[in-house]
Amino acid sequence: MCYDIIMDKKFKVGYIRTLLSIGRVSLGGWMQIPSPEIAEIMSKVKFDWVAVDMEHGSIGIDQLPNIFRAMELNNMLPVARIANESQAVRAMEVGAAGIIVPNIESAEDVEKIYSSIQYPPRGKRGVGYNRGNCYGVNFNNDLDDDPLLVGMIESQNAVNNIDEILDTGKLDAVLIGPYDLTASFKMTGQFDSPFIKGVVKQIKESCNRKNVAVGIHVIQPDMSKLKEVVEEGYTFIPYATDGTLLSHGLDNISNNDETFL
Repeated sequence: MCYDIIMDKKFKVGYIRTLLSIGRVSLGGWMQIPSPEIAEIMSKVKFDWVAVDMEHGSIGIDQLPNIFRAMELNNMLPVARIANESQAVRAMEVGAAGIIVPNIESAEDVEKIYSSIQYPPRGKRGVGYNRGNCYGVNFNNDLDDDPLLVGMIESQNAVNNIDEILDTGKLDAVLIGPYDLTASFKMTGQFDSPFIKGVVKQIKESCNRKNVAVGIHVIQPDMSKLKEVVEEGYTFIPYATDGTLLSHGLDNISNNDETFL
């Protein structure tokens, strides 16, 4: 079964790469609550992947194995949004099939993280037995592992260096981080500002020119907003979070409480 799970991950990673390469949408979920039960529930949705947020959520490395296990048993591809480079390999070794990296600002940043998650000769990832290779049972198949790598563009420096970042050829997709991006221009939360819209357009145009998929997180569970970003050409899309989905459901109850009380 362990071998089957690993080979299934490789197939799904390849499938996502194919979708993105032909301009099709890859839709994923987003987890911030440290609960295998939440992971299990989210894995029932027809997402291509679910990302576990280790940057802004309260999920730690030691909680990943059970969260990933719940996803794997429900045929969901586990991805980790790390907080820093040191978490990348550890997330891979407990079963992450891809890494979302915050605050990529240069080609050097891309090369560094790529090297850290790739085995020699492509990179410098250390070789050893771990959960990711079934504690050695699937050791040889793990050596050609090629995880998804998504870089977040969320600063002025990243925008200034966007072409050289994309020219590395190491990113499967770029994910725009609108909150940090607006903050870096001292315009926090001003998403509708013509200036910010122009910056976002610049990022998208660079990605289109370099044939790199571009995405944005639809934070609230809003299907009309999802349709809008798809029509705008975004293809790597995290949809909602476990927290916003729960809040949305509770709001529906609160807004209709007179019916029941």
